[in-house]
Amino acid sequence: MCFFNKRNKEKDLNELSISLPVGKKFFRYDLGTDLPHVWSTDYHSVEYSYVRGYKNICGAFFFYDNKDTALDVLTSARKGKDISLNTITSCHLIKEVSLLDFSKYESPAQLLFNLYNHGINVFGKGFCRYGNGPEDDVLIDTLKEDFETIIHTKKQTLNDFSMIIEKTTKINEFFYTKYLRGCECRYIGQLFTDFDNGPLFKRMLIQCGSYGYCFRESPTGLTYCLFDSDVLSSPTQEQVNAK
Repeated sequence: MCFFNKRNKEKDLNELSISLPVGKKFFRYDLGTDLPHVWSTDYHSVEYSYVRGYKNICGAFFFYDNKDTALDVLTSARKGKDISLNTITSCHLIKEVSLLDFSKYESPAQLLFNLYNHGINVFGKGFCRYGNGPEDDVLIDTLKEDFETIIHTKKQTLNDFSMIIEKTTKINEFFYTKYLRGCECRYIGQLFTDFDNGPLFKRMLIQCGSYGYCFRESPTGLTYCLFDSDVLSSPTQEQVNAK
């Protein structure tokens, strides 16, 4: 169990960030082959188009750091779909970028507290855990009181620590939809850019000088979310027959 202490919110974000060099390679998959041949925020994957709208309305660009992971996830994504020919897109960085690194955190609570301690507070902004329909949506502000209680508790007695464990567990369970050891922040990493969350989080990170963030969605590689295609080379597309 990791306990949290308040720190200077103006502290440099560098310790939360990683710097990616020019030439860093990225890979992504798409169902089907009807893709634009240039980076476009107007393109929306058929996989993430819903009755309520497009999931990626903030126009972020998502990648894996290796081709094998992209192929593995593609295999899972196409199950039950009559799409035999699909696309693997590769590219590389043409400019060094700094991203917030969420992959090192052992739980959603730890991630949220570290963001807060560096001036990024996601509470009171309207962030939502989206369900199958609007009736299933839940604002993460339902955790705000628990979060603030942990922050302001002096952590001096056994009761203090017991209460912190209880409330930290509640926060973590809110974000554990499908628990996977080593990828505890996989869902919260996705949630930050789901639907209306995306423009909010994108704005917050850009204001901090970050080009995006990375998190561990799969045991075999990191997922990268970039907000600016100007740092990317032109896409190279390969048609593949998924298993």
